Amino acid sequence: MAEALAIISSQGVPALSMRGLATPLGVVPGALYRHVHSKEELYDLVLDAVLAEVDPQVDNPSPGPRRSPNSPSGCGPFWSGTPASPAC
Repeated sequence: MAEALAIISSQGVPALSMRGLATPLGVVPGALYRHVHSKEELYDLVLDAVLAEVDPQVDNPSPGPRRSPNSPSGCGPFWSGTPASPAC
């Protein structure tokens, strides 16, 4: 999967093919089909490898979306002095 990820990283997802993966591995594309049955399965395996690296635990949760200085709750200059201006 490392070589597949390298191809995606350098050339983009459309460049990943069985032939494109076989060449840097030094094998013929048919050899890959003994391990991966289709391009779709190759994509699934790459996605599984990427998702395996994701840590679902969040140590420091985000306080939430940032507020725009122009939003009513952001009390930015846009809202000051308007009849509907929030209490800041």
